[in-house]
Amino acid sequence: MNKIIDFFKPRTIEWTGEEPEQAMRDWCMFLNLSALSGFIIPFGNLIGPLVMWIMKKDESNFVDAHGRSTIDFHISLFIIGIVGGIIGLLTTFICIGFVILPVVGLGLLVAWIVGLIQSIQAAKAGKLYRYPASFSFLSGKPVSDVAPNPLPPAPPAEEPHDEDEHRQG
Repeated sequence: MNKIIDFFKPRTIEWTGEEPEQAMRDWCMFLNLSALSGFIIPFGNLIGPLVMWIMKKDESNFVDAHGRSTIDFHISLFIIGIVGGIIGLLTTFICIGFVILPVVGLGLLVAWIVGLIQSIQAAKAGKLYRYPASFSFLSGKPVSDVAPNPLPPAPPAEEPHDEDEHRQG
């Protein structure tokens, strides 16, 4: 159950690599903003970030992680929208679809706007952002795996000294 809840929870994650340069932070901010091109160009919300990610992904791991996260989110939104639309259309004959279609559409719009704003803020602060309800489609570690382990590693178990062994034996 926790994994399901975790899947829908957005997170800002501390960047564990080198401190990203201000130019790369700005690039990631505009990479996320380029999703707004979807209002003008069909599939622009995917094409804009994809083009910007391809241009700089080899120059910065920070841009690579942000780009993968953004593209994964937009692919996920597209799939969720298609599935929700199909379910809504199939259930219109029993009047449930008239409720499902607007709810799914409004939910996706709100998730997109909130995710966009939070990812821009994270990029500006030099952090990563894990979008809610986002599958990992692109190869590489998912954004949640880049974060440091919150618990320090356990110290190694001490081996008994030779003196302790002689006393026991």
